[in-house]
Amino acid sequence: MKIYWLTRRTGRQFLLWSGVAACCVAVPMTGSLYIATVYIAVVATLLAALALIVWTRLERILTADELPGVTLAVAGNVAAFGLFQSFGKSLRKTVANLDPIYEELAMERFRRLDSEASAVAAGRIEFIGTEAWRSAYEKLLRSRGLYRYRSVAYARTPNYWQDEPGRQSMHLNFEMIENGLLIERVVIVPDAFWPVGELEPVEPFRKWLDEQVRRGVWISVVRDSLLEGDPDLLTDFGLYGTRAVGFQQVDDHGRTVRFSLSFDFSELLAAERRWERLAVYATRYERLLDSLA
Repeated sequence: MKIYWLTRRTGRQFLLWSGVAACCVAVPMTGSLYIATVYIAVVATLLAALALIVWTRLERILTADELPGVTLAVAGNVAAFGLFQSFGKSLRKTVANLDPIYEELAMERFRRLDSEASAVAAGRIEFIGTEAWRSAYEKLLRSRGLYRYRSVAYARTPNYWQDEPGRQSMHLNFEMIENGLLIERVVIVPDAFWPVGELEPVEPFRKWLDEQVRRGVWISVVRDSLLEGDPDLLTDFGLYGTRAVGFQQVDDHGRTVRFSLSFDFSELLAAERRWERLAVYATRYERLLDSLA
């Protein structure tokens, strides 16, 4: 209704101004050149004012979060416009079904999809209960322009990242290091795997750390007991240059249960500050090895 009213109002203004312009043009130009020039200037001014009015009205309509503006914005992306049409068709088929229980269940499912889409639009993509996140992880590590990857690994289990998917990701790390990527990793080690008084973590933890150092990963370690005063540091996350930050949640067996990837710059800055705070507690693993030599 709002768009219709604006269109009618703009249309009336267009007819009004066109009539005025027509009258100006219709005036017999039998006078001096000066008079003719004045008439032409008036007509040009009126037409410019008309164009400005029409453009202002259209701009308000097309930039608003209403159907015309959304449609125009999405139409510039072929893939996005295809999804836009597909969801529209699905909604049309849904409302055509007159069963009220079906409609209630369907609308609830669509609201969930809308909530997830809103999170994606805000820059956050989540993978829950699946290892599919590793595909996104690989795309980021292989992305052009990435020169530094910083990782925090809270190794709650002795086999952390040592199952088959974890080993594949480690091999990807080693491959990317050979291609010039700088990888820094802070490993948070539970006291059970690095007892107080011991100079280094126990096996098989030590073997996992030694392999990474040997393959070029910059490893730092810290006992989790040292972070009791900063519990928000006890988490797994990774900084992909200045492009994105990922957060990982694992179960008691070291398997990923949730992986959240955020392209929101404010979350990236917060992760940067968390990394800097964690670096205050961490010790380079090479120093520990040197102290044993």
